[in-house]
Parts: sequence; structure tokens; C-alpha cells
Amino acid sequence: MTDQVTHLRGQCLVLAGLLENAVKVVQTIEPENSDKEEQIQAFIDRSTSAVQTVLREHAMQPSHHLFNPTTSTRSNS
Repeated sequence: MTDQVTHLRGQCLVLAGLLENAVKVVQTIEPENSDKEEQIQAFIDRSTSAVQTVLREHAMQPSHHLFNPTTSTRSNS
């Protein structure tokens, strides 16, 4: 693997970590209405999928410090 590929993989993992943190912040938002709630959930779902893709493509398993998709969905309460 070339140095450039290694560098790009590292950048992907950093961005996945940033996206993971953004999702955690977004999960704290109380939506004003059902439209906003749907938008928030859509962001969480798409972000979760993106992080999973990065981890899968880099043959990595999620660890305790990386995004855990099983806790990403907002409660419907």
C-alpha cells in the first residue's frame, strides 16, 4: 500500500470519528415538530451508515470509542 493510500485511509477514519461525534451532538437536540424529528433521524441514519461503511471498507470492527449504531436511533418517547 502506498503512503498516499495509507494517508487517505487515515483521513477517512478521522472523518468517521468526527461524524460520530456530530451524531452524538445531534442526538441531544429536541425537535420542535415531527418534520424536524424526521430530519434529525434521517441525518442519524445516514451518518450511521456512512461510519459503518468506512469501518467495513477498512476491515475494522467498531470499538467502544467508535460509533455504536445500535444506540444511534432516537427514542420515540
